[in-house]
Amino acid sequence: MKYLMLLFFVFTFSCSSSKIDVINRINNDSDAIVNLFLHKSIIRSRGQNMVLFCTHRNDKSNRYYFEINDNNFHFTNDSIEYMPDILGIRKVRGTELYKQELVSHVKALLSKMDQLDIRDVLGDLSSQGIDLKIYMKQFPMVLLYVSDIQKVNMAYWQKYINSMQKLNAKWYYSARNQE
Repeated sequence: MKYLMLLFFVFTFSCSSSKIDVINRINNDSDAIVNLFLHKSIIRSRGQNMVLFCTHRNDKSNRYYFEINDNNFHFTNDSIEYMPDILGIRKVRGTELYKQELVSHVKALLSKMDQLDIRDVLGDLSSQGIDLKIYMKQFPMVLLYVSDIQKVNMAYWQKYINSMQKLNAKWYYSARNQE
């Protein structure tokens, strides 16, 4: 029985310690994360080798679709709603440079996400007052970056943020759910 109790405490401590490590990594790198991901979303498919990368301006989004085979990225399609894109990448017909620049940018974002154990990033909620919503890989953990809490007008988001733990003046996290 004592062995079982000890095992339980070790497991509980290691899980909470890992969560603290994840939160500390995000907190220590928060400025770089905001600069890198603001107004961008990057979503990895579950069970498939697809990545959706989006850039956002006002209520418009440019979407870029990628397929990954054996760590090779293939740009498959895009859907452009506004120009110029926030990336500064110009689409020129008949050139591979556009695709290469997009692939390079997405690889850099995914690399940073992997370093920080981030699964997905959503940057399309700024009209709701939420600048970034980050889903972590390891835990059912969500982080929000809110640059100005006064811009969060909807009752749903206010309640959601109030249910979270406050990391600092602009970051919130929840280890309970991943809505």
